[in-house]
Amino acid sequence: MTEDETIERGPRVGVPGGARALRPQTDAGTPLSPAEQAKLDSVLGDLKGIKERTGPKDVVLVVEDDPQHRLFLHYALEHLGMRMAETGDGAEAFRLMAQHSVRLLVLDLRLPGLDGFEVIRGVRQYLKLTALPILVISGLTDVKSEVTALNLGADAFLRKPFKAEQIEAALRALLRRVA
Repeated sequence: MTEDETIERGPRVGVPGGARALRPQTDAGTPLSPAEQAKLDSVLGDLKGIKERTGPKDVVLVVEDDPQHRLFLHYALEHLGMRMAETGDGAEAFRLMAQHSVRLLVLDLRLPGLDGFEVIRGVRQYLKLTALPILVISGLTDVKSEVTALNLGADAFLRKPFKAEQIEAALRALLRRVA
């Protein structure tokens, strides 16, 4: 264990009743640094004037740079009767959030523009959307990436490749929380 990690037990991460994962010190409650604030200001500054959402209501926003994964997620969401807005860019995700009434965010971690970690921080700390469920899907296989995403405010994490049943079950579980 390194100096920046601690062991915590609680309902947020891990299996019910089991020991919880190693968790880095940076979490959803850590304030944005001046550099993070400035970066998000530059990306989101032009969105502050948007007052009315013009896109469809109750969409699942998919932020995934791989078109094949987006298509797979489109079919899974269609099977569940959900509408989808999509982008392959982290900065564009915030523009879509300003246009749509987003019910759930499905997010890859490796993205152009803002990466998935920055998007999570922006959603939780900058936009203060603490109730928006975030499902991270990622090809990153290291435990630290998963733990960091969960600590920053993601609600669930699926490793790629995943099966249709896995993504549908995760989506249903998260959507039950906001129903």
